[in-house]
Amino acid sequence: MSGRLPITLLACILASGPLVGQAAARLTTARDGAGRVLRFDVRVPRADVAGYARVLRGAIHGAEIEDVTVRVVAPSRIRAQCGDPRAVACYSGDGEEGLIVIPSGPAQRVRATLLHEYGHHIKATTATPRWWAARRIAARLRSGQVVMDDRKGWTRSVEEIFAEDYMAMHVRGGYSIPWLPQPSATVLRALRRDLAGLAARSVPPTVPDDAAGIPRDVQKGFIGLGQEVTASVVVDTPGRTVVVLVTPDPARGVVPLEIEIGCDGRESEIYEAAAGETVEVEYGPVDPGTCTVWVNGPTDREGGVIVEIMVGRGSTPTVPPRA
Repeated sequence: MSGRLPITLLACILASGPLVGQAAARLTTARDGAGRVLRFDVRVPRADVAGYARVLRGAIHGAEIEDVTVRVVAPSRIRAQCGDPRAVACYSGDGEEGLIVIPSGPAQRVRATLLHEYGHHIKATTATPRWWAARRIAARLRSGQVVMDDRKGWTRSVEEIFAEDYMAMHVRGGYSIPWLPQPSATVLRALRRDLAGLAARSVPPTVPDDAAGIPRDVQKGFIGLGQEVTASVVVDTPGRTVVVLVTPDPARGVVPLEIEIGCDGRESEIYEAAAGETVEVEYGPVDPGTCTVWVNGPTDREGGVIVEIMVGRGSTPTVPPRA
């Protein structure tokens, strides 16, 4: 479901053909930043496929994106395609192949719906134990507050809560589950950690010996109000360090920051920066593996930040970890 619609997991949707009165299907593809193929089954004229592809490229994802097709249909055909009179979009899948059905329209207008439905694909293909714990899903299931299907309504479905939380990582506002608080910074951090392995696959798999100090990933965005900025890097040489440069983006607002760095098999460390402060920190030395940086702001206001992550040979950090 699209955050605002009931999910319909019907295998027959995967095999359904064009409906009477509907434009013939046009299969088209795009690619993400790592060269993975994005597939679209377009059944309306003049669909904003380039815009939909931009939305998916900008979302946290991995190789699973090659195992889903986005079908674009006229809004009037959604209910028939999804097999539910209440639906405004839907996802169906078996954990390997998935199908998202969305209404046609400008990408910005359907962005939240598309991301919600892609969240269902992530849930079907990826383990998310940290999110499960942070959202207290086990306790909510025991109390009957939530269920695994939609028999209590879509807003009580664990699958729908996950999909809305995934959408909320990328889109500010518009959370559509009224009884449940929007995901906190803790919940979003847990979810990002669960998905860190997916994001890391977009990073080049090795770092050459002569690449010390060369930026490997740069992320820019809003922080605060439950949002964070994440960057990842793969280190393939023992004894290297991870160098992180965090610069405020005054045009987006200045806020104090909390910077956390963690690598495979090593306890993470947290650093702090005052509002408007540019901070360079160094973490390690580390063993080969994937390292991830999380930058968080306050929950009562938002600001902007630019995060640059590099591989270093080892030096003295300008900011010590928080005790």
